[in-house]
Amino acid sequence: MDKESQLLTTFNSSFGRYCFLRMPFGIKSAQEVFQKRVSQLFENLKGVETDIDDILVWGTTRKEHDDRLRLVLNRCQEVGLTLNAENASFESKSKVCSEHVSSYRAYQKAIEKEHEFIWTHEQQQAFEKLKDIITKNPVLSFYDVSKPVTVSCDASQCGLGAMLIQDNKPVAYASRSLTDAESRYANIERELLGVLFGLERFNDYTYGKHINVESDHKPLEMIVRKSLGCAPPRLQRMLLFITKIRFLTEVYTTERFNSSRHVIASADKDQHK
Repeated sequence: MDKESQLLTTFNSSFGRYCFLRMPFGIKSAQEVFQKRVSQLFENLKGVETDIDDILVWGTTRKEHDDRLRLVLNRCQEVGLTLNAENASFESKSKVCSEHVSSYRAYQKAIEKEHEFIWTHEQQQAFEKLKDIITKNPVLSFYDVSKPVTVSCDASQCGLGAMLIQDNKPVAYASRSLTDAESRYANIERELLGVLFGLERFNDYTYGKHINVESDHKPLEMIVRKSLGCAPPRLQRMLLFITKIRFLTEVYTTERFNSSRHVIASADKDQHK
C-alpha cells in the first residue's frame, strides 16, 4: 500500500502503534482493490477472464489455448504471483466459474409475489441442481441424538439463514425472507432475529440439549450476557424467548460457515431442507 493508505491502518498495541505495509484481510475495499489489480495484470492478454482470485484461460483450438496459458504463467512469474497447483485445472473441456453467484437466480424471480408465476425448464433445472447440491452426501449428515448441536445463524438485508451442525457437518438448512418492517431493522436486530429464527426452526432437534449458537456478529456476545433491562425494547422481546434456554446456550462469533450462511440468508423465499 502507499504511505498514506498505510497510515490509515494504524492500530494500538501494548508495544506501541503499528500499521500494515501490505493490505490485510478485513479492509472493506480489499476485494475491489485486489480485483482491480488482477484485472490490470492480465488486461492486455486475449482469452483471459479474471474474477477475484479465479483466472480462466480459454482458446478455440488446443494451440491457441496453450499459447495463451503460457503467456499467463509467464506473466504470473514476472510479477511474483503465486498459484495454487491443487486448485488448478488444466485442459478442461468446460468450466463453470462463480456458479454460487448465479445458480439460484434463474428461479428466484419466478417466486416473487409481484411477478406472474412462470416456471420454465430453466427454473426447474436450476431448482433441481440446487436441491441436489445441498442434500447429497457428504453435504448433509444424519442427525445423531448423542452428539452436541450447533446452530449457525446469519442475516442479510433481505433474509435470515440458519444451519444445524454436528461434527462440523451441516444436518439441516433453514431460511426465510424478511418482512418489509424487519428489513428496516438495525443490523444487530436482524442478527439476533436470525438467532431467534434458528432456535425456533430447529427446536425439535435442540430441545433439552446443550446448544452452541454461532454468529459472525460480535456485539451479540455482549447483548446476551447483559441483563435484559440493558437491551432496547425490540431486542428485549427477542431475548425473552432465548432466556428460557440461555443456561444451555453459548453465543460466540466465527467465520467458519460464513459464506454458506450468507448465501442461505440471501434467499428470497422460505425454505427448509
